[in-house]
Parts: sequence; structure tokens; C-alpha cells
Amino acid sequence: MNQVSSMTPKVYDQQTLCLYCRELFDEKKHPQPFSDEHIVPEGIGGTHVLPNAVCPSCRTLTSNTYEVRTIRSTFQIPRIILGVRRKKQRQRNKKRGSPSLPMVALGNNTVSIAEPDLTVTGRDFPQLFHLPKFDRAGFYTGIPNDDICTSFRVVLVDLGVTNKLPAGGVTVSIKIDFFEFAMTLIKMAYSYALANNLHLQTDINDIRDLIFGNRTDVFNFFGSFESDSDKTSELHTLSHSVLKGLVIVKLHLFSAYTKQSYMVVIGKSNQGPISVSGSSKMKLPAFSGNRIALVDNAVKLNTNYDNTHVRNPNEMFRANEIISDKMLLPKKNRILSYK
Repeated sequence: MNQVSSMTPKVYDQQTLCLYCRELFDEKKHPQPFSDEHIVPEGIGGTHVLPNAVCPSCRTLTSNTYEVRTIRSTFQIPRIILGVRRKKQRQRNKKRGSPSLPMVALGNNTVSIAEPDLTVTGRDFPQLFHLPKFDRAGFYTGIPNDDICTSFRVVLVDLGVTNKLPAGGVTVSIKIDFFEFAMTLIKMAYSYALANNLHLQTDINDIRDLIFGNRTDVFNFFGSFESDSDKTSELHTLSHSVLKGLVIVKLHLFSAYTKQSYMVVIGKSNQGPISVSGSSKMKLPAFSGNRIALVDNAVKLNTNYDNTHVRNPNEMFRANEIISDKMLLPKKNRILSYK
């Protein structure tokens, strides 16, 4: 197991209202107690906590839907490689076994995809994972992104040393649901905003409507920062600023390993509702690197790792490499929906 960075623990003040529905605790209406909220999910090593912050119905809406699925898909490889576990999960693992890395196929199967049938563990599994990189948020650029993900890049994050791979390497297939990924980070940014009293600086009703499914323009609120952020000694870092009159939360996940960071627009700094006008004009760019396939509302990414594309004792891999050009998704397969 690789040596893992961690977050400095922090417990915020006790909440008097549910973070999401903004209702007071009522024993008649809420027979079950409010639960704590980890701003970054505990499942990926989050240790910043809002005590008694979420009512049971809102917990089901947020953590038990897209957040759980994102942890078990996009974040599954890094959390296993880095040995990140929830306390309750560690107890369950003793009874049912630990979550596992995805199976791999021998050789380069990015075009003629072979069924993954090989289990590898520890440093025999490529110590790398992917993060999607998006355009900047529509509200930030003034160009509407509406409820679709039209394009993306892939950033490869280096987590440590990989043992020498077989000749031809191995092919790993992962599935990234852009919508669920974006909503998971929007939830993190929203809870961070309330923990740090940013709701006193801006109107949070627009982003609350998004979380409750009353609007679907996810990528107006969410996107990637164009420039890289410095790596840190922390596993994850969150911060906020006012840019272009907007209150923006910056999420730098796995910040000890990657320079990739994301933005979430919380609202206008003058308390007004946020809006965007104009039209998005994009040209179809070239795409190189990995083989992709669209599956349901997600992208299936098949990557071949060989001994020139992993970090090992004899060959250093350049971390945080963008391994694809910008990919514009065909209109009929663009990622949309709020389920």
C-alpha cells in the first residue's frame, strides 16, 4: 500500500438547520436524528465534519444516490490504492471482505476489447487513475452549458510505484458518469459553503434547486479550472473566492497527487440570482490517447498501461499528464439527465 496523505481533521460548529432543506429538527417530523455531514466524503478520506447537519430524507437524496455511486466508480481505484476506508466500512469489510480493484485484460485491448478476466492486486495493478477535466462553469464564462456535458479531457494521476507489467501491459476499463461526478462535487462545495457561512454572502437558492432536482443545468455551476493548482501536503483541499462577482468554491481533490482542480459556482456575491446568456460555439477537435465508448449516461474508458506509461523504479512517469485532447461528444450521446 502506498503512503497516503490525509486531511487535517476539522469539526465545524453544530448546525441548527438541515443543510439542504433548511428545516429545524422536529422529533415528530424527524423520528430519526440528524446525521453528521462530511464535506468531502469519508469514503475518500474526508475528515471535515458538520455535526448533526442532515435530516434522514435529505441524506437519502444526496449521499445515498450519486455520491455513493461516484465513490464506487470514479474514486474506487484511488481509494483502494491509497487504503482509504470509512470507519463503518472497515467494520463491514471484516465480515464481507474489502472492495476490490477492477479486473484487467492482458495486452492492449483498447480497440478490440477483451473481457477483463485477470485479478491483480497491490503494486501489480497500475498505480494510476483518471480524473475528468471539463470546460469552466457556464456561469463563470457567460456561455451556457445547460444540462449537458459536451466535452471533456482525461487527466492521469500518478499515485506511486508500479511493479513491472507483463509484455504488452494490461488494459483497465473504467466507467465515468459525468453527471454523478459533477453532482458529488457540487454537494461537497455546497456543504463547504454553508460550513463557512458563505450563505451570508450569496443567495444559495439556485444551487439548492439544482441539488433537489428542480433545475438541471449542472455544467453552468460546475467545471474545471483552466490552470493547474499547486500540489499540497493534504489529501484534499477546499477553498473559496469571489471571481467575476461570483462566490466560487475550489475543490482540489487528491491534491497531494494532482494539480487538477474543480470550480463550483455557489451564487452571485451581491445576493442576486445568477443567469447566463449567449451561445456556445465549439468545433470538433481531434481526439487521441485512449479508446472510449459511450455507455448509458457515462463514458467507458479503456486504457492500456505498459512499462512506458507507469511509474516504476527504472522509468519515471510524469504525473498529472493530460492523456487526451479535448473530446466533443456527439449530440445524440451527450451526457444529460437528472434521475
